[in-house]
Amino acid sequence: MSSEYPPITSKDAIFVLKKLGYEQISQKGSHKQFKKNNQGFKVTVADHGNEIIKNKTFSCMLSQIGIDKNDFYIILKN
Repeated sequence: MSSEYPPITSKDAIFVLKKLGYEQISQKGSHKQFKKNNQGFKVTVADHGNEIIKNKTFSCMLSQIGIDKNDFYIILKN
């Protein structure tokens, strides 16, 4: 990631998902699954607190929730 975008932790990702209306529906170990309004797909986040999420994993999550990186950081800051 460029310096314009700081690294994301699972704690950050879960915060943004909840802001977007996702609710945790299940958990197996450290992997939490979230769904929004009973839509057909789930978003899984490995909740390791302040551990940084890898770029590829982060990009995949953004694709699943349908927002871009800039929008994610705007939501995170608010």
